[in-house]
Amino acid sequence: SPGVGTQGGNASEVISAGTNYLIVGRTILNAKKPTDVAKDLQLDSLGK
Repeated sequence: SPGVGTQGGNASEVISAGTNYLIVGRTILNAKKPTDVAKDLQLDSLGK
């Protein structure tokens, strides 16, 4: 599964490609507002 966010992947694209999980740790850990980033990734992975 490709990295999402910091590594350049897009959550909705990798979900559509058939991945079973997202690698987003660095994206959330390095964010100024990690809760907001996590929520955005969740919504993006759901296609919203």
